[in-house]
Amino acid sequence: MNITLDCLPCFVRHSLEVLKEFSVEDSLREKILRKVLSRMSEIDYSLTPPEFAAEIHDYIRKQLDCDDPYEKIKKDSNLLAEKLVEKLEQNLATDSDSLRKAVMYSIAGNIIDSGVSAVTPIDEVLKSVEMAEKISPEIDDFKELETALASAEKILFLGDNAGEVFFDRILLKTLAAGKKVYYAVKSGPVLNDATLVDATAAGLQHYAEIIENGTRTPGTPLNSVSKEFQQVFDAADLIISKGQANFETLSGKSDKRIFFLLRAKCEVIAQKAGVNRGSFLIFQNDKKIM
Repeated sequence: MNITLDCLPCFVRHSLEVLKEFSVEDSLREKILRKVLSRMSEIDYSLTPPEFAAEIHDYIRKQLDCDDPYEKIKKDSNLLAEKLVEKLEQNLATDSDSLRKAVMYSIAGNIIDSGVSAVTPIDEVLKSVEMAEKISPEIDDFKELETALASAEKILFLGDNAGEVFFDRILLKTLAAGKKVYYAVKSGPVLNDATLVDATAAGLQHYAEIIENGTRTPGTPLNSVSKEFQQVFDAADLIISKGQANFETLSGKSDKRIFFLLRAKCEVIAQKAGVNRGSFLIFQNDKKIM
């Protein structure tokens, strides 16, 4: 999905929020924002939003001399999610439709997203979980996903955010038996995207082989991932793509192996998918949405 004019305010907001979180002096904040605004005036609209966001946040990290400005936010998200997910896992153990519920819980965790809001309030997470238990996705290709899972031997799960990794654990537990499952994370901090540290903190190594994708870009930009990750991607029978950034970098590609699981938190993405903002989505990548 390419950058649109409606994406521009989000780039500015991302920058302002991280600078506020980091308590940056006014002079440095002004310098950084001027640079961000200058780059936006030259933006290449053929890029995906995550690719440009990666450039912005690389510049901010260097100016702050901090490799991970979101470190505390990610730790707090992991602590919050861990407490919630333990109870959900207990409930799921007696559910007759455990796979579908696990998928919905995994999507519920996608509300934890610093690309939308620097800090996700606990009330928002609880509301998302409640919705997962009561509603149906606006696009619901669960049956197709279930069929694909039955025959898949190698599964690649593209992770999204810290905190959310605990909700993904619920789904990974249902996939592990008899399957080779890979869980992909970023190779370095960017926004609140999950890294090896976050995935390990959630215990995902017990249900999948955790791999890095070779980038510090939100989503999965196939033009810049590592050779090793590309080999796993190409060999996968099924690819589970979590979250908006993975949707933004992979949608529009003719690859029916990919199933997108996300909440459409952004108005631009909601419009592209033809759904209401905030919708839960389970859909196979069999349609071209740019």
